[in-house]
Amino acid sequence: MKTKYLFLIIFINTCFVLAQNGINYKALIKDNSGNVVANQNITVQFTILQGAVNVYQETHNPTTDANGIIIVNIGEGTVYSGDYNTINWEIDAHFLNVLIDTGSGLTDMGTTQFMAVPYALSAANVSGLEALDEGNGVGYRLKGSNPIYYGNIGDRAVDLSYGGDTGYDAGQGAVGTGSVAMGQYTTANVGSVAMGYGSSATGQYATAMGSNTIASGPFSVAMGEASTASGISATAMGYNTAASGQAATAMGFETEASGENSTALGNATNAIGENSLAAGELTLAIGKTSTAIGNGINANGLLTTAIGRFNLGGGDPTTWVETDPLFEIGNGSSFGAKANALTVLKNGTIIAPSFDISEITDNKALITKEYADANYSGGGSGTNPSGLEAIDEGNGIGWRLIGSNLDNYGNIGLNAKDLSYSDFTSSIYGATGDYAISMGYLTTASGLRSTAIGSVTTASVSNSTAMGYGTIADDLNSLVIGTFNDNINSTTTLFQVGNGTDISDKSNAFVIEKNGIITAPSFDIAEITDAKALITKEYLEANTSEASGLEAIDEGNGVGWRLVGSNPANYGNIGSNAVDLSYSFYASNTNGALGDNSFSIGNEPSAIGNNSIAMGTYANASGYNSMAFGFSSDAIGENSVALGLFANASASNSIAIGYGTIADDNNSTVIGNWNDATISSQTLFQVGNGTGSANRSNALTVLKNGNTGIGTTSPAVKLHIDGTNDANLADGTGLLVIGKENNFNLVFDENEISARYNGSSTALLLQQHGGNVAVGGTVVHSSDRRLKKDIEDLNYGLSEILALSPKAYNWKNREQDYKSMGLIAQEVQSVIKELVHTADDENKTLSVSYTELIPVLIKAIQEQQVIIESQKLTISAQEQTNTEQSDLLQVLLDRVEALEKNTVLLSKQVLAKN
Repeated sequence: MKTKYLFLIIFINTCFVLAQNGINYKALIKDNSGNVVANQNITVQFTILQGAVNVYQETHNPTTDANGIIIVNIGEGTVYSGDYNTINWEIDAHFLNVLIDTGSGLTDMGTTQFMAVPYALSAANVSGLEALDEGNGVGYRLKGSNPIYYGNIGDRAVDLSYGGDTGYDAGQGAVGTGSVAMGQYTTANVGSVAMGYGSSATGQYATAMGSNTIASGPFSVAMGEASTASGISATAMGYNTAASGQAATAMGFETEASGENSTALGNATNAIGENSLAAGELTLAIGKTSTAIGNGINANGLLTTAIGRFNLGGGDPTTWVETDPLFEIGNGSSFGAKANALTVLKNGTIIAPSFDISEITDNKALITKEYADANYSGGGSGTNPSGLEAIDEGNGIGWRLIGSNLDNYGNIGLNAKDLSYSDFTSSIYGATGDYAISMGYLTTASGLRSTAIGSVTTASVSNSTAMGYGTIADDLNSLVIGTFNDNINSTTTLFQVGNGTDISDKSNAFVIEKNGIITAPSFDIAEITDAKALITKEYLEANTSEASGLEAIDEGNGVGWRLVGSNPANYGNIGSNAVDLSYSFYASNTNGALGDNSFSIGNEPSAIGNNSIAMGTYANASGYNSMAFGFSSDAIGENSVALGLFANASASNSIAIGYGTIADDNNSTVIGNWNDATISSQTLFQVGNGTGSANRSNALTVLKNGNTGIGTTSPAVKLHIDGTNDANLADGTGLLVIGKENNFNLVFDENEISARYNGSSTALLLQQHGGNVAVGGTVVHSSDRRLKKDIEDLNYGLSEILALSPKAYNWKNREQDYKSMGLIAQEVQSVIKELVHTADDENKTLSVSYTELIPVLIKAIQEQQVIIESQKLTISAQEQTNTEQSDLLQVLLDRVEALEKNTVLLSKQVLAKN
């Protein structure tokens, strides 16, 4: 683990950064296997040594982040010994020792010398500098510096350098105005910066950093060790690099860029040519704007690019020579064994100098001429020669298909290519013209640079081309295609499409002459029937006698375009860039396209507004960006649209569509017929259904406040429907229908709601899934005998009512303060099934028609009344009987009482006698 940490700490310590009064320290922590130690608390101990003496020691306890990084500030930890703020950085060398503990004890990560950063800390302390004027103005140098080791300090210069020791050459320090010198034995000229050891920025506004670097060119930069930037705005970086050309750059190890704007990169590369680039190792770019990349590569010629290793090179460095290399890929092995894998010459020649025939084995490999000559030419050694062979029949070398019978061809032309086939003895067939090409069957290309392709085609003059069957191109620079063209009637043909049938019936479908005339010789008027067909002059003259098209005119507003032959007295002055396709019969100064960029088409339209469009008869688009379409339509408002018959869009951004519509409210849209435009200034949308200008009305009105009216133009609510159509069972009645009229639907009028099904009544379901229905008045049911049929007496009565069991209950799906009263549908169903209805829902929920229960209750009361009347008769009879019995009893009682009286008298008489 120590080895791994040691590498990381030494690497990162080169990146100390000042952080307020401390030194920022950043490190990447990895374990012994190279894995990042992430999100772990560790201990870091810093010891600052002055020479070998411990002058300060502190510890930190940071936690690594997810990437194993820690960042701390030296000077802000837990102090073990010393005082960070009293460290004298000005004397002796200082070192940093780092120990790290990741959990198994402190591990020494090594000791590293402080370089520029601590000295910058010391320089930041004003007490360490003194103001001096040595004849150039006031500058600042470290206190205690011996002036004999420095040149005279520059005006506003800052000299933080160490000037020298006895027996050593002293640097000059910050001698230029506004210069900065830091380190040891450094020299900085006007506006320049010199840092490090023995670095010299003698050029104005130059920068020299590192060890023994020299930036002598104005605005130059030298960095690293022993690097020299002597050119204006030159840059030298690395070891012993030299940039002497203006704006040149040398980077790497012992590279040199001497050409203006040149660049040398890598190891021992040299960029000599202007704008040249040398990169890699031991590369040399000599030619102007040349590029050398690789190992041992030379780019000698103008604009030459060379890559690879140890190329052949060569070429003029400043002049374009056709045979010089333009691109090279070197594949040599040393300076004594140079070679090229690929060379592209400036004349376009491509060669592979080191590509031997024996190496061409891959099917995808490119081949060389020597390979083709050896394997495929007529004189080659291949077992199956094919392709072309080079032959000379008196005109110079040309190429013909191998195996062709020479008796069937004319003498081949210089550099001609003959790919044709001839099976007749002939002295004319083939590519006989110089640089000619013939392909196909019995073709003849006898003209210079001519081409004949197809069957029995002939290209007999220079630069001519004949393609197809039986075509002849005998006019200079002409192209002929098709079949058996007519080559007799013209000697100035540029392009022909032949449509003849044989050599005795030649004709042309299409001809372009060199003067630009285009004809269709065989295109008869009778054949021009397709609407998409192009037409000929004779067709036009036979079918129209008037000039057509547009002409550019300027009537004071700029150039516009109007139909050729139009009478300007019948139009207003055309607008700039306007297009007028309209027709005006009468004198006018308003008809046509008057606005800039306007467009008019039709009969006497007026496009007056800029960017307006007027289309139709008497259409008028006078508003800016307006559009009017139709008959007597008016688009007056800005950005308005009027479309239809007598449509009028007079407000800004308004749209009027239809017949007699008026859109006079900003941002409004009107469609339909003869809308009522007087109703409001706040309409947003109208559908007119009027019948004329004296009978305007709206089918629909939408106001800007969102209120919508049907049958009313002043809706007071979001949907306001007005009308007098009574709702009944017939289709087309009512003011509002929800649903299909030939199916279930609801119909509304001013005071009625009906549920219908295809012209008949049906159930109106209210609160089908629960909840009360509140009625503020009387519920009235239709009961007219004329509405009923199949009338019969009711069979249900008192016995069924007595069989019902009223209940009190709570509903499951609602909160109640009291119990509801009613019947249970399932119990009613078994007694009076007609009262129970099944809902068309998933659960087939049952409901009871309490209204239909009323007739049963009436019947029960009637039956009960019969019983009561019968009982009353019985009771009356019983009462009569009781009366009679009472009377009889009274008689008997009277008789008994009389007997008793008589008995008493008799008894008294007897007693009297006795």
